Amino acid sequence: MQNILNTVYFDSQFPSNYIHSMFEKISETLGYFHGNRFSQYNETRVISAFQPIYSIAHRRIVGLEGLARGLDKSGNMVPPLTLFEQQSPKNVCELDRICQLVHIENFHALNSPNAWLFLNVNPQTLSDSDYYAEFLSYILNEKNYPANRIVIEILESVIDDEKELEQHIKRYKEMGFLIAIDDFGAGQSNFERIWRIKPDIVKLDRSMIKKAGTDPSVKGLIKGITSMLHHSKCIVLAEGIETENEALVAMEAGVDLVQGFYFARPFLLSEPINSKYGLWRSLYNVFDDLSAQTSEAQHEIITPYIKKFSAQT
Repeated sequence: MQNILNTVYFDSQFPSNYIHSMFEKISETLGYFHGNRFSQYNETRVISAFQPIYSIAHRRIVGLEGLARGLDKSGNMVPPLTLFEQQSPKNVCELDRICQLVHIENFHALNSPNAWLFLNVNPQTLSDSDYYAEFLSYILNEKNYPANRIVIEILESVIDDEKELEQHIKRYKEMGFLIAIDDFGAGQSNFERIWRIKPDIVKLDRSMIKKAGTDPSVKGLIKGITSMLHHSKCIVLAEGIETENEALVAMEAGVDLVQGFYFARPFLLSEPINSKYGLWRSLYNVFDDLSAQTSEAQHEIITPYIKKFSAQT
């Protein structure tokens, strides 16, 4: 895996009065709920849940994806999709900025010095990249965080304007942020776009891993895709892994990072990370056995041809 966790601080001009006022306005809505930092947005408390992202090679957490959760007045959970669908386009950008501030506040409280924070960017907010990037930089300055601690997740399939997508990504990269392309393998995803925008991380679409769990031909396809992404100098992340079989598929394909319920469910700051005891030891034992069986099977298939060739020579 590439060594891009070095401490490199972004070079950003002092934010405008508008950015400062925006930060002060949102900061006034912050509070604590059961040990979690939240922001009061209308009648909803916006809080953070984090899903761990693991390195297969290092067998440890190397990132946390910030996931927005809403709590209504009765304390009932409001799914993020519902939370954002209720907003006007203008309010979506405001809510997105609120989520990023809350995620960074809670991530800072976790004090994970060797982990990235993955932040999803709403497509409408992405179009407002100048304000968003400056706002995000302002928060990081407040926390004394380097920009490369943050991974901006972009769902490429929702971008129709290729030049606009490249401009936004170039803007984030210039400020020091890392870029992840989400759901690769679905919709409009293609390698030509990967070669042009050069993301740091590519997240494989969950449907590919799920399909490969039941279709051997798709296993080879994912292995080939992973190899091509590696040649493009991208770190490859398999998300949505829910079973041991799917985890083994990801390992066989040679992906670098994994994420999903099989490894750990999203957790709040007030909750422990609920990962399985001895998970990696057990998984690698199964993987080693599977690799040995695969090698033996391939040997049995090729042996008759080797003998035939030897006899002819």
